Amino acid sequence: MNRLAVAFLLLLASCARTGSDEPEPIFIGDFPDRALLAQCELLDVPVVGTATTLRSVGDTAFLVDFALDRETALLSQDLEVLSTVRYQAEGPLAVREVRDLALVDDTVILYADRPAQSLTRVSLGGRGMGKLRLGFPPESILPLGEEILVARTVLNRPTDPLLVVVDLAGRARPVPGEPVHLGDPLLQTLANLLILLPGSEGGAVGIHQFLSPFARLISAPDPTGRRAARVVALPVPGTVAERYGWLPERPFREDEILQILAPALAADVDRATGDFLVLTRSGTVDNGPSEKAVLRLDGEFFFRGAVRLPVNAGQLLYRATDRSLIVIDDLDRWHRCDAP
Repeated sequence: MNRLAVAFLLLLASCARTGSDEPEPIFIGDFPDRALLAQCELLDVPVVGTATTLRSVGDTAFLVDFALDRETALLSQDLEVLSTVRYQAEGPLAVREVRDLALVDDTVILYADRPAQSLTRVSLGGRGMGKLRLGFPPESILPLGEEILVARTVLNRPTDPLLVVVDLAGRARPVPGEPVHLGDPLLQTLANLLILLPGSEGGAVGIHQFLSPFARLISAPDPTGRRAARVVALPVPGTVAERYGWLPERPFREDEILQILAPALAADVDRATGDFLVLTRSGTVDNGPSEKAVLRLDGEFFFRGAVRLPVNAGQLLYRATDRSLIVIDDLDRWHRCDAP
């Protein structure tokens, strides 16, 4: 079963709008002609298993979580294993469900644990470093100096802010901005899944993964420590424009799940330029899975270029050392591909 379908069914077990000031969506016309076909090569990597969460650590390393094996690997940009950490479902290293992770202070992995409603800290040596209790389920995280930006899982309290800044003592401060509101609570949860990435000058971005082709630009803190947020359009190929506003109806079928708008299946940032690399569907289907493409967008999310991928990618990292893409396909194979 496709990873998106699995994620959607996990949500079952456990036109999208963000507000009246929402900009108009942006659809890239003539997309197949504007995106070159990337060259990709299969990589031999020293890790085995299904990588469920990937995160860049600056422009020097990658964190890769293997949730089924309850193991996290820290890899160099040459994909050499620098460290591995194992965690348990119970006990002092308990991480019940990894929704996101990050490396802080170069030595501690921070896990967003949704059912525990906490951020769990584990050293690279495998020692438990305590938890930050949140009081809400975290979906994605991004360290910002002495603070952590957290996007919550919208399972309830739909009018609460989607984003919260938490300090190291656990004190929380909301970032203005309500979640996307939809009539179906499960689709609403899906529409509010965010990828958090660092922005310019101490800011950040939150990119909606499904249904809502928009991103949230979060400012650096003002003198009082507060951050502002504004919504911008996330460009998507014009070939998927008909998917905007379309919602499946219950009972949800797998083929319908795979038709929903997916503006950002994965994303990373080019720290040298401040551009964002966004994995999406190109809209081309040829007797198999929908073709994937990677868009290069500037810091304000204006379109700069794109490549179409010859592999069915579901995960993405940007490698600064050679300005390439590392992607993982639906068969858990790793590839190096040209970046736009």
